[in-house]
Amino acid sequence: MSHQSTSCMAPRAAFFALLLAASLSWGAAPLSAEEWSRQWNVGQDPEIRVDTGDGSVTIVGVPGSNRIEARVITRGWSIGSSGVRIDDQISGGNSVSITLHIPHGMDFLNFTERSVRVELRVPETTRAHIHTSDGSIEAEHLRGSADFFTSDGSVKAHALDGSVDIHTGDGSIDLRGRFDRVALRTSDGSIDFRAEPGSKLAAPWRLESGDGSVTLHVLSDLAADIDIHTGDGSLHCDLPLTVTSVESEHSLRGRLNGGGPSLSIRTGDGSVKVEKL
Repeated sequence: MSHQSTSCMAPRAAFFALLLAASLSWGAAPLSAEEWSRQWNVGQDPEIRVDTGDGSVTIVGVPGSNRIEARVITRGWSIGSSGVRIDDQISGGNSVSITLHIPHGMDFLNFTERSVRVELRVPETTRAHIHTSDGSIEAEHLRGSADFFTSDGSVKAHALDGSVDIHTGDGSIDLRGRFDRVALRTSDGSIDFRAEPGSKLAAPWRLESGDGSVTLHVLSDLAADIDIHTGDGSLHCDLPLTVTSVESEHSLRGRLNGGGPSLSIRTGDGSVKVEKL
């Protein structure tokens, strides 16, 4: 007696085979992109506020401009009631706010990579308040006060002038410009700060890193009371410093050019360098 063997795929195995084939097919498909844009005419010393749950933000100051322009680009997300919702308004003819509402959670069988990017062009005197939960922030050519916050992402800001407050939960800070007031904080990342000619301490400056090196580049004529501490790392100052206290190899206090407002540098784990510009 002969026996004819047959094989069949179990229902569960068949389902996962179908799932794998579908995911490979979708993964090869190009990501869809959508755009949203607005612009507002504003007066002198305008203000912009941006709050996005996820997404990177780029802001560029434009000399002589009297207009705020905003563009939002999404990939893998639609823009509208079923995807990324955008609320925008202008108040007092001079203050623009933009809030992005991004859905949370994962769609079943959706394996596409999603992203959101916000691009801003503003008058260079604009006061900027940028908040993102997950994404980088980049800024250039701003002369108003700047307030940047990201829970997870790097911050790069060049050619700024005035006062700045930057906080990132996880990421590096790269800052260059002429400043009167400075507050930089990163929980995990390095700080590289270049104070251009004309910078002065109109109020205390504070640079903090929970885990990362801190490098400060300043002119030799900067006047400040300097206070440096690192939990685990070396200290190096390339400027003439009148030392007032050395608590340990990880702590140093002194005066630059006779002293002035406080310049505090703190890092939990990393080296600290104060270098001549």
